[in-house]
Amino acid sequence: MIRVSGYNTGAQEYLEQGNKSGREFTRDELDHRLIIEGQLSLTRAIYESIPDHGQDRYLTFTLSFKEDTVSPELIKAVTADFKEFFMHAYKPEEFNFYAEAHLPKMKTITDRKTGDVIERKPHIHIIIPRINLLSGNEANPVDVYKNHEKYFEAFQEHINQKYGLSSPRENVRADITDAASVLSRYKGDDFYGKNRQFKQDLVKQVIERGVTSRADFYALVAEHGETRIRNEGKDTEYISVKLPGDAKGTNLKDTIFQDDFIVRRELKKPPLEASVIQERLLAWPQRAREIKYVNKATPKFRKAYSEASPEDRVRLLADREAKFYQVHGEHNDNVHTGQRQRDHQRSSAETTGRRTAEPADGVQDLSVSDVADHRQAGSARSRDGALLLPSDAHVHLGQSQPGGDSGLRPSVPGGGRGRRNGSTAERGRGGSGPAAVSQEATGTATPAGATGRRRAGAGKPRNARVRGPGSNG
Repeated sequence: MIRVSGYNTGAQEYLEQGNKSGREFTRDELDHRLIIEGQLSLTRAIYESIPDHGQDRYLTFTLSFKEDTVSPELIKAVTADFKEFFMHAYKPEEFNFYAEAHLPKMKTITDRKTGDVIERKPHIHIIIPRINLLSGNEANPVDVYKNHEKYFEAFQEHINQKYGLSSPRENVRADITDAASVLSRYKGDDFYGKNRQFKQDLVKQVIERGVTSRADFYALVAEHGETRIRNEGKDTEYISVKLPGDAKGTNLKDTIFQDDFIVRRELKKPPLEASVIQERLLAWPQRAREIKYVNKATPKFRKAYSEASPEDRVRLLADREAKFYQVHGEHNDNVHTGQRQRDHQRSSAETTGRRTAEPADGVQDLSVSDVADHRQAGSARSRDGALLLPSDAHVHLGQSQPGGDSGLRPSVPGGGRGRRNGSTAERGRGGSGPAAVSQEATGTATPAGATGRRRAGAGKPRNARVRGPGSNG
């Protein structure tokens, strides 16, 4: 499961100390910390160099596992895949990336506010400051999250299938007594075949009328038309209904009409088809460049791009990208120098990794739980030429050497000085020009929420996340 959020400050305090509203335990009591990549003090110095107008100054991603035990090798491989996919439109020298995993010492905790027992699983925290280190301008590879959710879910399911991990689609979190909550999780695209609106209305009737048996469900369906039982007596049994005006029946084979939900009220989604995953993964490289080069362009360019043919769009993106690196490439002196001022603090392996990435080791031997060439928009190949398919994705670690720091789900209410949930949809207002990073991380803010905090008066939080089982901190 991947969750996306944005915060103004407080990441270092949260990750190191474990500060979170409604919880009394320290990070050392809660988890073993496994530093995967980067240097947390450097990341903090970079996001705190962004002028503070109360906006989100960094993105946070939480990658949660349902498995109780996950090997460090697998954690590193998943992180490398994540970085390669999400940051596809950016060269390594354009962004700062920090990742650490929390391996629970305490498997369950009780929320002091609600009294709920929270099960804790291994999870990864990733912090990316919202600034382009070459140009000094605001950067947000996620953009408006809801507009791109399908790509992120495709990546999530690709990772789950690639490594044999449990999928959030197998256990969708929703209030099963509330039809709106259920249907917000089990959306139109999750229904097979025709008459999707009828199927959504049928789900509402199942919940509102308290239907909890196969016989009662069949009786409910019969109210809408002539029915027929298919594969009767077999595990694959389902009901078909011929609605008024239809020449053929509508098959109710969807997982939400099976006993998991009808009888046991366990909400599950069908697996995302391999062809759908592949299509979305191959479409992401061009969409990632559009987020970077088109979304913030002038109205004139955006209009020209929207009216262009698919072939011309590829050309326009390539031209836009080439011009960007002509102006902001490493050979240019007028660039944001924050990260380079601190490069001497990194290991030589990490600094070298920004130029030549090493492949992940031992990925195929793990037992537990792009795609396009960077300079050819729309290409369906990774930087080493390998196609990224659901069954075969060759990735690189890039800047994957750990830094020098010590140490080995439903929305959380935000507001005030607490957590900001899913605010990746909001563009930051700072970082409009180069801002040198100080030699030491500054500030001692202690967050009240998870992975950081919002500044007072920064506006209302907005949800933006891929959600599924598990709730960790």
